[in-house]
Amino acid sequence: MLIRRLLLAILLLSIAASPAYADSDEQRAPLYGAPSGDRSTSPFIAPMGPVLSSIDTPSGVPKRSELPLGTVEINSWPLIHITQGSHHVFYQDNVPADRLQRGLNAIATASTAVPAAFGLPPLEGLDFYILPYDTDLQHAMMRLGDVPPSMLVPGTEGVAVLGGRNSGIYFDASKFDEDGATMWLVSHELTHGLEYELSGHRDFPVWFNEGVAEFIGSQMASRASANFVAQRRFTTGARLASASRVGAVPPLATFQTDEAWVAANRGDANNLVYESAWQMMEWLTAQPGAAGPGRTLALVAQGRPFADAFAESFGFPLSDVTPRFNAYLSGDVSTRYAGSITAQRTSLAVNERVPLVFTGLRPGENADVQMKSSRCELTGHITADEIGFAAIWIGEAPERCAGEFTATLTGNQGTTGSTQLTLLASNVAPASAEQNAADMVAHTYRLADLSLAA
Repeated sequence: MLIRRLLLAILLLSIAASPAYADSDEQRAPLYGAPSGDRSTSPFIAPMGPVLSSIDTPSGVPKRSELPLGTVEINSWPLIHITQGSHHVFYQDNVPADRLQRGLNAIATASTAVPAAFGLPPLEGLDFYILPYDTDLQHAMMRLGDVPPSMLVPGTEGVAVLGGRNSGIYFDASKFDEDGATMWLVSHELTHGLEYELSGHRDFPVWFNEGVAEFIGSQMASRASANFVAQRRFTTGARLASASRVGAVPPLATFQTDEAWVAANRGDANNLVYESAWQMMEWLTAQPGAAGPGRTLALVAQGRPFADAFAESFGFPLSDVTPRFNAYLSGDVSTRYAGSITAQRTSLAVNERVPLVFTGLRPGENADVQMKSSRCELTGHITADEIGFAAIWIGEAPERCAGEFTATLTGNQGTTGSTQLTLLASNVAPASAEQNAADMVAHTYRLADLSLAA
């Protein structure tokens, strides 16, 4: 396939769950989200410093700080124990060294930066478990974190486990492939813990919980890689604009409970739930006069109903959040992608890569894409997904292809579009008409040849 859909790193993070218990007397640990019902007696994931609560280690289980450094066994699972500041990190020996180091760097930075966003001191004494792949993470969640199989969701990249024998934050190190993505993932999980404490362990809707975690995660990731976040925001906006056009925007405000959130993600074929939560929180915090989510959580901690806390923080009733957000997506957001074919930037160096998105297609529509200049011609094919969206990367072209391009889209169900792009080169010698004609033949590439496929 010449062009594959751009698969964004949709973070299936901190899968929310209600407390679940084994059939035996052994208590199983709930995941974060936050447990359903009264959370006031639920322990937090780990000691969090002077402003946050700590947990009691279950009887007969050694405290992580008492375990020796080096190779240890936890529940007969061999792990390597190291420290990162005051934190304890347990990783499997086949975690690649570069992924481990990237994760450790993110933990060190986010432990200070995330609480600082809420005006709190650095986090201390957390336990982290880093596994090499998603399958290992799933097994560790069950075997170490006592998470029941019914609460596992394929694709989970990180999860914070509350209480139990091995409470802590668990990660899939294969997702530590880029500084921005790693910082987002780590910061998202740490934010969940802070939300739990800032709310006074009281209930509030899981869509808000996840939206705040995604929002803070994106803010922290921007410090590590502003380009990563900008590209993800661009493609996320295009996907939500497409979803809006076909009525597929997830009804976030209906996801009140952990169970509802888990069910929504299991049925989310278009991977829109977390994207919607992130963009809704960005939109909410940008409202004129908005006090922000920290204020909402503080009011909840005082015993105010969430609806009242929300209205005071954002200036309009909670019942209006869905119609207002949908109007924003169908209006302002969709306007940014009005031409069926949109590039994140219309001018870029030949050695850069940016996403090119296709919106307004029919679900499943096939389309031909052509990019043509006086020197090079690129052709390819895309197929829209269920919401009429597709994307490719453009860029990383040969120097000889620098110049003005016209990108056109022709779908087999009537969708068309075009846009102008400029690939910039620092030093391209002027060419004769004959040379340009020869170049057109010599530099006719498939899209995949120019790294245009995802």
